[in-house]
Amino acid sequence: MRKNREFGWEEVGPSQEGERFTFSDEAVNHMVDIYERFKELQVAHPIVRNNPEYDMEKKRILEEIYSPLISEMFDFAWGSGLMIVFDWMDWEEGNYWRELETPNKWDAMDVETARMMITALIRAERFSYSTATGFLGNGYFLGVFDHLSRQLVRGHR
Repeated sequence: MRKNREFGWEEVGPSQEGERFTFSDEAVNHMVDIYERFKELQVAHPIVRNNPEYDMEKKRILEEIYSPLISEMFDFAWGSGLMIVFDWMDWEEGNYWRELETPNKWDAMDVETARMMITALIRAERFSYSTATGFLGNGYFLGVFDHLSRQLVRGHR
């Protein structure tokens, strides 16, 4: 592990773009577990973006329900080396993927591109200070996370 100079805490941190990605079976199982818990929450407490029926109290309750799992997922993504260090703000391909309007669009991504998209979505969320329900509301993150989890389970690392 290395020491993060700015904050002083130990980290595994993101890997560098193009580095060989090695992910243990334990890490893959943890990632799948996180995704399964997201799916369970979506069934029990669906997030529908811009739903007029969601008053402030309902939004607050959803934030409380989702926040612990989102925090765990952020810690996992950072600490496991899942994220990639690259110029995500100028990544034109990411805009292409987000704007693509085909069903199952995430399934066409390879592992490295999916990791880059996860990185860009997490980084963008951190810069925007959006809410948990806002981060999940458009479905991008969970779509890519699902695809990447399936790829890793099949041994694409």
